[in-house]
Amino acid sequence: MFKVKSSQPYLLQVWILPGLELNEEVVIYDKPRVTIRAVRLTKPGIRDAAPIEFQSTFIQMEGTGEDMFQPTPDILFLGKQLLKLSFNLLKDFQVFSVRMIPRNIQVGDEFEQLLFGGVPPGLSLINTFLVNNSRVELEEAFLQRVLPQTLETAISWFVKGTYSSNAMDQFISYWIGLETLAPKVSGSWNCNKCGSDTPNCPDCGRSTQGANSVLTIRSFIENTLGVSRDEFDELHKTRNNISHGQLSQNFDGVETAVKVVNRVHQLLLSAIKNELGWPDDKLPLSNPKWIEWEGQNVMVAKATLSSIDDYHRPPIFIQEISGYDRQIYLEQTGRRLL
Repeated sequence: MFKVKSSQPYLLQVWILPGLELNEEVVIYDKPRVTIRAVRLTKPGIRDAAPIEFQSTFIQMEGTGEDMFQPTPDILFLGKQLLKLSFNLLKDFQVFSVRMIPRNIQVGDEFEQLLFGGVPPGLSLINTFLVNNSRVELEEAFLQRVLPQTLETAISWFVKGTYSSNAMDQFISYWIGLETLAPKVSGSWNCNKCGSDTPNCPDCGRSTQGANSVLTIRSFIENTLGVSRDEFDELHKTRNNISHGQLSQNFDGVETAVKVVNRVHQLLLSAIKNELGWPDDKLPLSNPKWIEWEGQNVMVAKATLSSIDDYHRPPIFIQEISGYDRQIYLEQTGRRLL
């Protein structure tokens, strides 16, 4: 990603909220060494607003590689530690600044640091957002309609999925929406060993006929929405892996969901339009182009260590980089992330 500048030791530094009340630095992992400490920070006010003082939690990890400009392995490792910390303390930690910085620099030294314009993939569960190429229009006739409960429910899951920030959450939301609209189909059990139809229980002889959730969603997606059996099996496997804990809420799990979430987005939108009696080409049109990882906007910035406290001060506040606030903040470098 970047040309190697040097092979000197480096640190991965992360600032998170809420701020913990810690009297001293705590080692939460030995090799590589990961520490947490409480830091008091001042965030510049926006435009004419006064600066804001607040308590933050500062996490620092010793880099494991020879090149801090290849940060992915360290970021994924620290993400796992942050997940454990969140569970241990029952805190919903939010990352608001991340950087890679050389170790052992002295006051007055000029150095290069790696700055992130968003939470890097794997460091936060809120990793992705859906990029849509949407076309809409105000449909007064639709807004005046009283919708059936099932359709209203499906729309609610579509909206939740579209504005969820994690591909796994998006996928499950869309899938629930599809299940809401699927007409119930009855069937008998399938043998766990061979998969054949088992109309009667082999133990008691009673009928196994009843509502079959798999047949219901498969019939709807294949027969109503025109999906092939192979594609249904792939989508259904992803649904099962998420719902039954085969995928973790981490970088790998999200990457798996990324591959198919756009498809279920389109299927649910098509199903909703079908229920409304609309053709597929009627607005709104939402054509997801891709899933983007936040934190891909990375820059190398030069800075000078003006005091030892600079090691513990975030150079950029990620959550402010939006709209006119994009001019803020590279406090130590005086440069803007555009």
